[in-house]
Amino acid sequence: MTSRLSSAFICLLAAGACFFTPLSIHAVHAQDAEVAKALSGLPPEVLKHTRLAPPVPSVAHFSAKDPLAIAIDFSGRITGDDDVKNRMRYECGLQALRQGRNATARELAAQMTDYRAALLLLEIAEKEVRSDRTHADEMVQTAAGLVRLTKSWQADLILSRLVITGTMLELDEQTLGIWFKGIKDEETRRMATIGILGLNAGKTSVFDLAALKAERDRFGATKPMPGLLDTARNLFDLALEHQKSEDPASHAKAQGLVNAALEVLALSNVVRAEVLLEAAADFWKAGGEELSQKLFELAEKAFGAPHEEMARLNYKLVKLWHLRGRAEMMLPVLEEAEKKARGLEQMYRPFAYSWLAASWELAGNEKHAKELQLEAMKEAVSNVNPRTGMVGAVHICLSHASTGRELSEEVLKLAGKWAQGSLPGQ
Repeated sequence: MTSRLSSAFICLLAAGACFFTPLSIHAVHAQDAEVAKALSGLPPEVLKHTRLAPPVPSVAHFSAKDPLAIAIDFSGRITGDDDVKNRMRYECGLQALRQGRNATARELAAQMTDYRAALLLLEIAEKEVRSDRTHADEMVQTAAGLVRLTKSWQADLILSRLVITGTMLELDEQTLGIWFKGIKDEETRRMATIGILGLNAGKTSVFDLAALKAERDRFGATKPMPGLLDTARNLFDLALEHQKSEDPASHAKAQGLVNAALEVLALSNVVRAEVLLEAAADFWKAGGEELSQKLFELAEKAFGAPHEEMARLNYKLVKLWHLRGRAEMMLPVLEEAEKKARGLEQMYRPFAYSWLAASWELAGNEKHAKELQLEAMKEAVSNVNPRTGMVGAVHICLSHASTGRELSEEVLKLAGKWAQGSLPGQ
């Protein structure tokens, strides 16, 4: 059943979205024989544009300057769990979009075989609505076509995002209404409504907090709503644009949007220190020192994150102090954080060590940063479960990609040997 569903996903993606790649690939790998059979019925003009995998370098061409490409390569080597494989590809696709590599994200979406393919398509459509409206519309329609191939809760997630993306693209009310009515889960429907409130704030520079609170009360005032973190991030981004203006009126709008974002975070009932630190760093760089200080103080009061994610949270904290020119003050914090990270289960250490390495580099200890980078990859390659190790390798490379850092020569060499199967015991 899973295999047939995967084939159906790829067929629909290929038939409805030959825009995924500008290149023509006529052959498929031997291990994709079943998918090739599924594709064989496609018209030649569609089939010639179909690619089953994103363009990734061979091991011999791994580049320390492009950790995202290596992350994509390792995500493709994950076997035995399609959910994990698709999750890693999705994370790679989001990072590709953050780097402006939309074509890479499109190819990753074409390769995915679950509901995340639709979610990534909609992320891409929102990025490309101004630069290529035709492609944006095609991606929305392809995502809509994937709804029928997913489980009920997955279909709800896609439909909710379709409503938000469709509103951004100003699609007709009838289509948006059909998608909205198709959402069965009440919580997911409310998140779609809240997402539209965020879009309206982008037009008016004012967020309708009363409407949000009304939705929140209907949903339950104490229940966690992690989706509100993205709403808050969007409001901070809007506020940041106003903060960069020299117009005092824009600064007042920035303050109002920041206040709204803080209200949204408070209503989310989830851990939110990372969002606050990200915004504090952005406002500091934009010259909004008072707002930055306010956000930092709020983050201090709510400081915390689950498991290995504390390492990434510490990086955001170190980054803020680095911008202030006082990163050395974080050394005791990093020492304590590393002690705790070493007590984590092995599956979490590659993620934790790679983010801690980024922190040490910002704090001025490049030697230890490189040592910890290498330790992170060693933890990945030595994991008795190859799939878990591959996930660790993806996380290491994504950490470097998101912070704009190159892989060290030692890490690159170890990654290449592992991918080639040339390490002892392989």
